[in-house]
Amino acid sequence: MGGTVEDGAKDAERGRSAGDLALGRAIERPSDGAVMSGARDYRRFQFRIADLLALMVMVAFLGATSRLPVSPFQIIPVFPVLYLVKFRILSLQVRPWLSLVLYLGAVAALLPYLYARSIDCWNDPGVTAQAIWIGTPVYVFTVPTACFLYDVLVRKQRSWTFYTIRSLVEVLFLVPLWGVAWGFIVLFVLEWAAI
Repeated sequence: MGGTVEDGAKDAERGRSAGDLALGRAIERPSDGAVMSGARDYRRFQFRIADLLALMVMVAFLGATSRLPVSPFQIIPVFPVLYLVKFRILSLQVRPWLSLVLYLGAVAALLPYLYARSIDCWNDPGVTAQAIWIGTPVYVFTVPTACFLYDVLVRKQRSWTFYTIRSLVEVLFLVPLWGVAWGFIVLFVLEWAAI
C-alpha cells in the first residue's frame, strides 16, 4: 500500500479502483503465478446467473429428496451437489486458500441436510452421538475433500470429461471402500456404535 497520488491517478486512468487492486492481490493467474489486473479478476470471480440457477436446482433437488423415506441410500443426493460445487470452485482458478474457504462453506451448507437424513440413527441405542455428529460427516466428506485438496494443490486445469469420470470413480469405488474402513474404525477402534 502506501502508493503516491501519482500512482493512484495512473490506476484510475487504467480503470482500476483501490478495491479492484486489493482483490487483484488475492487472485493469481494459474499459469505463471503472476497477479492479474483486479478489475478483470473481480468479473471472473463473480457468480453468474447460471451459477445461481444451478444452486437453486441443487437446493430444490435436496429438498425433494428430503421427502423420501429414510434409507441406507440417504446420503447419495449429497454427492452430485458436492461434486458440482467442487468443479465450479476449481474452475474459478483462485488461490488455494480461497478455494478451500469456498469448499468448506459448501460442506458446512450440506451438514444440516446430512444430519436431517441421519434421523433414524438418533433413536438407535447402539449409536452414540459422536457417531452421528462426527462420524457421518467424516464418512461422507473424506474422499471428496482429499481429492479436492489434491486438485487445489496440483492446480492443473482438468477437462469436464476427466473430472466427470474421476468423480464417478470416487463415488462408486473410493467412497464405499472408505465407508467399509470407516465403519470398522467406528465399530472396533472408536467404539461409537455397537452391532
